[in-house]
Amino acid sequence: MHLVENPGRFAAPVRRSAGRSLALGGAATAVAVCAGVLLLIVVPVPVGRGWRPRPRRSV
Repeated sequence: MHLVENPGRFAAPVRRSAGRSLALGGAATAVAVCAGVLLLIVVPVPVGRGWRPRPRRSV
């Protein structure tokens, strides 16, 4: 968090301007939404009921 979020969050141009801070928040939200949608597209959705375990043999 210190290396990624804080430099952008505490940058002087962002702190001075409400518009810039809202734009930065909107851009960060858009990036997160795009990453989520991309993961939904790339990672296959599980289908079926899973694997069925073999019955145990009685000895």
